[in-house]
Amino acid sequence: MKKAGIIILWQLAALVAWPLCGLQAQAFCNGSGCSQLPVSTGELNSFLASIKFQYADVLASDMAKATVAANLLGIPQGSVSLQETVTLGADLALGYEEKRNMTIFSSLGSFTGIDSAGYGASPKFFGGANLGRLVNWSDRATVANASSDKWNALQRFDVYLYYLHQTFTDGSDPEIDAGRAFYLDQQSLINNPSAALDTHVKFDLVKGLKFSDSKKMDLGTNGFFVRYRWLDGGNAFAWGGIRTLDVSAGIGLYRSVSRLEIIQATSDLSLTAANGSQITWSSFGLANYNVKIASVPIEIAGGLQWLGFINTTLGAGAAWNEGHLSLAYLRAGNAYLTNGNPFALLGATPNATLGALVSAEQNVSRYAIYLKPALEFDFPYFKFGFEGMVTRQAEGLSFYLRTEF
Repeated sequence: MKKAGIIILWQLAALVAWPLCGLQAQAFCNGSGCSQLPVSTGELNSFLASIKFQYADVLASDMAKATVAANLLGIPQGSVSLQETVTLGADLALGYEEKRNMTIFSSLGSFTGIDSAGYGASPKFFGGANLGRLVNWSDRATVANASSDKWNALQRFDVYLYYLHQTFTDGSDPEIDAGRAFYLDQQSLINNPSAALDTHVKFDLVKGLKFSDSKKMDLGTNGFFVRYRWLDGGNAFAWGGIRTLDVSAGIGLYRSVSRLEIIQATSDLSLTAANGSQITWSSFGLANYNVKIASVPIEIAGGLQWLGFINTTLGAGAAWNEGHLSLAYLRAGNAYLTNGNPFALLGATPNATLGALVSAEQNVSRYAIYLKPALEFDFPYFKFGFEGMVTRQAEGLSFYLRTEF
């Protein structure tokens, strides 16, 4: 039975994926009991289209903007110098598009107080080293500062690599509840009342599918960044407890993939039709979220050190982005009239599998211009810092912890 439930889950996932190529908002009803429902699929389609164009598309756009901001964060600030050290660390970057309050107008009425906001996440483990020291690990001659190296010396380049792939799961697979899968076909009973009772008993796998709350998230990030030190700031300016840090420019490739699947356990929803009829919708929810993005950032940064251990940096950059985001939500299950329906009291409701699907797609913004303010606390054995991201469309913040040796 559990295997059958998993097969049905794949079929339902196909229902979510298929409309992404076409309608993207769809209602459907299968079974002999559909004709008894006081609302048509045409009315539901009109309602779902309103939700898609007025809310789901806006939400997808907000999520795409926030994802770009998160993807461009995560490598230690531009003033960090790896001329004499190697660094290892971890980072969590978050993107955010400001929440907005929305009103949805539809054929079934208006809905107010609905919030839309964008969120993105990009966790990673990173490592960095000086390219010159990687090529020739033996100690080179000590120089006064990085500016003493030739302009094309490998010692001027710091290289960072990062990677993370993690899957999080919570909950269990769907199962078949045989007691729910068998039902009494009302129309068959009306047409042949003298026939044996067992001839009117039907089996519906979808109706008997039993869900529990479950979540599955798959996160993956990888990329690199090469930073070129123009100027070693240590001797450029120093006064009291303040001195300049390195000025650098860099280019890289950042990639991020996120997948989220959420199953909402079967529950009874009570709906009231326009004519006052009461409908019970014993349904489950299935949500899918997928985003894939690649960014090529080019940036320049410099900063100041205060009191010997507080580093402040300001960077500016531009990025070329390519990626796609899609989200979908399916609600499906048996629907039946509650009032005036004697079969509902017996638990032998007609078979009417009602489904509602809303989905949206959005390409990420092709270009982004940004500022990066950063703050790092530089202690002997570890360093931790915060880096902000401000673009014209979204904001971001990352927190990292690293060590040097």
